[in-house]
Amino acid sequence: MSYLVITRSGEFVREVSLTGLIVGVGRDARNEVCLPSETNDMSRFHAVLVAKDDSANQYFVRDLSSVRGVRVNGTRFTSGCWKITTP
Repeated sequence: MSYLVITRSGEFVREVSLTGLIVGVGRDARNEVCLPSETNDMSRFHAVLVAKDDSANQYFVRDLSSVRGVRVNGTRFTSGCWKITTP
């Protein structure tokens, strides 16, 4: 099983099991991973994680044109896809 570990300013916030082949992340409650933010530092529909195949051991992260970009393992990117592999 794959997990998404969410941090803010280097501090652990929570860990979420990734069970779907497509996982939306953002402030809006319609996302599979909803992260409310009082400071609006995250878009309503910020990013999507897409499983490479049915095994869901590898995900591609796609930034949905967010203003602040996305960080994967501490590395920031603002467009395109980033492949992540789970142990």
